[in-house]
Amino acid sequence: MVTATMSAHNLDLRGAVAHAIREMQKCIQRFDANSAALQRKAVQDHGEAIEGELKRLIQAYQAIVTGTLHFSYNSPRYRLPKQRKDDGSLVVEL
Repeated sequence: MVTATMSAHNLDLRGAVAHAIREMQKCIQRFDANSAALQRKAVQDHGEAIEGELKRLIQAYQAIVTGTLHFSYNSPRYRLPKQRKDDGSLVVEL
């Protein structure tokens, strides 16, 4: 993602990472806003009986994203566990 962003937007590594972070933050904000709107509309149209089921579905989609991220951090495939500091941050040498 970062390499493609560097190429597409003519950015250096720092700029591409900053751009990627901004785009991810926008995605999170859109997801949160859309899921809240969906919940309001569903309750309005179908009553509160559907609210719990829809909330579980939204939480499942959130878990998919965070689960993938946690897998990436913990998987030996990416060798990140060796680079993790005590505070949870990563030191990645390029």
